[in-house]
Amino acid sequence: MEKCRKCADALTPGVNWSASRVRKPDRICSPCNSAAAAVWNRAHPEARQGTQKAYRKNNLNKLASDNNRRRAVKLAALSPDRDEAKIAAVYALANRLTARFRRPYHVDHIVPLAKGGLHHENNLVAMRGDYNSAKKDKIVPTLISFFAGRSLMSPFHYHGQPVSAADAIAMLKNRKDHARYRLNAKRGRDERDGTILRQLWAMVRGEL
Repeated sequence: MEKCRKCADALTPGVNWSASRVRKPDRICSPCNSAAAAVWNRAHPEARQGTQKAYRKNNLNKLASDNNRRRAVKLAALSPDRDEAKIAAVYALANRLTARFRRPYHVDHIVPLAKGGLHHENNLVAMRGDYNSAKKDKIVPTLISFFAGRSLMSPFHYHGQPVSAADAIAMLKNRKDHARYRLNAKRGRDERDGTILRQLWAMVRGEL
């Protein structure tokens, strides 16, 4: 029986051993291969971006097909009682988190559309892009239970208390405004200090 060279688990085609890897000499299970790929991607971001760019360029038809299929699934999964404003707020929050932390954040369906989930604000959460890519279309019970134990109308929490998506966006904006205020105050102090130093130097040279 074939075993994974990393974790020594038995390799079962179609379970933890993909058909494409069966044909390769390297005996490694899918979880170990995914973990190794994630480590390599973090260590070589530029090479990864180049690979992704080349893949997108050479697979335009496949990408278009995948996008159209997902759009069709999303249309079929639209909930009649959804709140478009709250859904837009979740996407806005993901954009702000991306700008704030300088890493991509995605809007994830807690219960994937492919598994019967709805495109509804209660089923959406802003999630780090690498976590979302790892989750794919899996149903993660711990993720569902985490949000089930809180207000589903508010998937965002601050110090353990549920807050609305609009409040979460406002908090991020206030933090950004506060940081900008502190930066402007520092610049003001530097400018005043510079003025005083120039005046002192002028006095030393006898210009004042």
